[in-house]
Amino acid sequence: MLIGSSSAREAIELHKVEVVNAFISDQYLTCSRQAYLVIELKNAGELNEVVHMQVLNEALGVNEFSPLFAIDAQEFASTTIPLMFAKEPTGKYTIEIALYFQNKVTQTLKEFTFKGCPSLPSPLGKQGVQEEKQSSEEKEEQKEPGIDPELGGQLVFMGGMVVVILILLMIYLFKVYIERTEGESLEKGDSA
Repeated sequence: MLIGSSSAREAIELHKVEVVNAFISDQYLTCSRQAYLVIELKNAGELNEVVHMQVLNEALGVNEFSPLFAIDAQEFASTTIPLMFAKEPTGKYTIEIALYFQNKVTQTLKEFTFKGCPSLPSPLGKQGVQEEKQSSEEKEEQKEPGIDPELGGQLVFMGGMVVVILILLMIYLFKVYIERTEGESLEKGDSA
């Protein structure tokens, strides 16, 4: 919606919020399964707005929402949206940023280049890398179904705690035994 006014002022939009920048810190573009997308906005309209955003990329499995937040008229604001990936992305990806406000949706596309993890050359050459990969896959297949490693760690911790409690209990009982035997020997010494 536009309002017109005197010739000193051209038509000004009441509702105009736009994405002015979006970036991911370089540290998350290399060898990371997570990233934080920072989105900077400008409310160029004449009214305060309440906005939220959706960040999408099907190839990366990204479909995240920002919380609702207010942005005052003629002001800037920014928000950070955490992104999680199933594996470290490598290559160029276009991320769609959908901005929702006042029953409007605006779309901004931003391209990012993810560098992936640098690989170290294998002393065995390419053949060795293939064999290494196969042997690690074989090890995965050979794992017996059993206790989840995280649960196993918790069980080890709890077992350790039980041992500590038993040791403390033994020390306490030994102390009680010593006190009783000293008390009995003192009583015998008093009667003699």
